[in-house]
Formats: sequence, C-alpha cells, structure tokens
Amino acid sequence: MQEFAKNYLDKNINLDILDVGSYDVNGSYKEIFNSTLWNYTGLDMVPGPNVDIVSSSPYNFGLAKQYDVVISGNCLEHVEAPWLWIKEVEKATKKGGLVCIVTPFSIGEHRYPVDCWRILPDGYRYLLSQVSDFDVIETKLNILPPTISYKVFSARSWLKWLIPILPKKIKKILEYTSQQPVDCFVVAKKR
Repeated sequence: MQEFAKNYLDKNINLDILDVGSYDVNGSYKEIFNSTLWNYTGLDMVPGPNVDIVSSSPYNFGLAKQYDVVISGNCLEHVEAPWLWIKEVEKATKKGGLVCIVTPFSIGEHRYPVDCWRILPDGYRYLLSQVSDFDVIETKLNILPPTISYKVFSARSWLKWLIPILPKKIKKILEYTSQQPVDCFVVAKKR
C-alpha cells in the first residue's frame, strides 16, 4: 500500500480516500494516507478501531458520496462473492478515481469470519475490467527476496553448525533458492 501511495497519489492534491475493510486487527493503512490534503475514511462491517463508517453489508456499503481513491488491503479474501463486492467498490469510486486492492497469496487459511479467495493478477484483470468498470493500470504478485537453504540441513537442524565450514563447491551442490509470493496487488482507474 505504501508503494501505491508513493507512486500514484499526489500529496499536493485534495483527495477523499476510502479504506474498505479498515478495522484495525494487526495495524492499519491510516498512517500511509496521513497527509494535510488527504481525507481518510475507514469502512468496515463492524464498529471498532479505525472504522468511521459501518457498512450495512459487503455488497451494500450504504455510502452517501463517492471517493477519489478507494483502497482495500487484506479484506477481499474474506468476501464470499467478490463479483458483487467489486460492484460496490465501483459505486464508491468517482469517475477517473483510483482503486488499490492488496490480498494475501501465500498465507494459510485465516478465517475472519471466513476465508474464501486467493486472487492472481489475471483474476484481478477480469474482475476489474470485465465484471466492473475499471481499467487496470498495474497488477502483480509481490515476491519476497530469495532465500537460500540447504537440502540436507533443513530437516537436520543439529547439523547446521557445519554450513560455515563447508567448502564453497559443496555448499553450491547442497543449496537451493526459493522465492515466496506474499500478496497480490492491483491498481485500477474507474472509466
């Protein structure tokens, strides 16, 4: 979400920003969007920390206005019908407004109260440009930096003391590199 704010938003322009799924469970995006000219509003299904508006349902936000920017992080995977939810996000976004959605990809099941989806870039392109009225600007998997592990030692932690003293050629034979996709990120503009 920091990347989105830095690369797509101008701190010198007045912006009304809606955060869908804003309830502060493990932190919030509010600080990222803390700017003199930006007005951040949090929306969620239940009252609580970082919630300014309580939605009547995930498919009817009950909003009286539209926003320049709509963000949603770690929320959509908990929505049972994302094709209905995205239509409500569309209604909440002004024409020409931006949407940024971030959802986990490699995290295990985490019901809150349900855990339904892992959406890839192609899925986001379809959801935003075919199901709703957005043009996708960017979508990607965010991937952690590579991790080097050693096949023999991963299951035998008591042997890890050998790694620093092994010759480089032996280490090269035993090592493997893995990269984990962490989440999926999409930015789109309402037509």
